[in-house]
Amino acid sequence: MRTLTIIASLAIAALTLHEVSNWWEKALATHLYTKLSPDRCFRLEAYKPYWVLPSVFQTQPWHDGPSTWGHIWGAPRFYRLYLAKSGLLLGETPTFDGYVAGEILWELYPSDTGSTREISVDGYAFVETKHCMDPRSRRLMADYYSMDPADRKPIYG
Repeated sequence: MRTLTIIASLAIAALTLHEVSNWWEKALATHLYTKLSPDRCFRLEAYKPYWVLPSVFQTQPWHDGPSTWGHIWGAPRFYRLYLAKSGLLLGETPTFDGYVAGEILWELYPSDTGSTREISVDGYAFVETKHCMDPRSRRLMADYYSMDPADRKPIYG
């Protein structure tokens, strides 16, 4: 009976530590940089998670499948997207390896219920919103995406 109590206590302690580590990973993260959308409507902030254990003990999320263990991370990070004027948090990506980083897409899409914007970072489409769909924002975004990709410069906040 005593062995069972010890095993149960260790299992509860491990689960508790895992949940707490998921909290401090993002709560104690280091801010890396801030970028503004081309129409200056959205603010994207990049963070490096706070990890106590080496990266090999962190799970690696995948777009279309379960998370995996044992990956050595090159540049762990996550992003938060805010409305630039109000500071309203619109979404947050999972923590992933930014070592194979892609680009930030601030897309405009027509839909049956009006138009929406989808913001994706490094292949993670993490926010779809109806914010900033005014004519000025549409014009600025159209101008930005009509430029040669080599001429597009990030806007740092």
